[in-house]
Amino acid sequence: MWLVDLRKMFIRAYIKFLVEEVTVIPKKSYRLDVMGHVINLVVGERKKLPRFIARILRKHDLVEIEDEMNDKQLITKLVNLSSTSTISPKLDPLPNEFYPRLIEVIKNVDNATRDKIVTELRKMTAIRFPRIIHRLHTGKTEGMDLYEREFFQIFYKIFEAFKKSILDGLAELLEDKNIKEFIYADKM
Repeated sequence: MWLVDLRKMFIRAYIKFLVEEVTVIPKKSYRLDVMGHVINLVVGERKKLPRFIARILRKHDLVEIEDEMNDKQLITKLVNLSSTSTISPKLDPLPNEFYPRLIEVIKNVDNATRDKIVTELRKMTAIRFPRIIHRLHTGKTEGMDLYEREFFQIFYKIFEAFKKSILDGLAELLEDKNIKEFIYADKM
């Protein structure tokens, strides 16, 4: 039996999001010691760091994080996806960090803005999730964000187990002597 704790799944996905490496551009030369591992930052020299470290350094104005959408860009992307997704039957690609970043934005805005964002998010997911489920026959996760891929992988495993149980179970059932007699007796 498949019991899925989506909360735990999303917590694991959020941890993956935080430890995922991002490219930073140092604003100041800086030497950082993280548990015995020395990180040397040189002005203008790109460096890959785990997102949580990059964010701490950005907070102290030591680095810029490359290719990370700001809150306004993220909300604009959400609105565009919820309005244009109804036109095209394909699954529009999402940035890998779309849902975790959106959750962070929702956490930090006033109630009126939060309600608007949640409304747009509901519209977008109502369109995207059936399209994601439709991909079960291919197993492809292109264009999906980290959270969507985690969600999809669970359903894909269930789908594959279901297919296997039908195929294996049907073959066993057809080989069963009592079933054969029943099937052939019915045809006479």
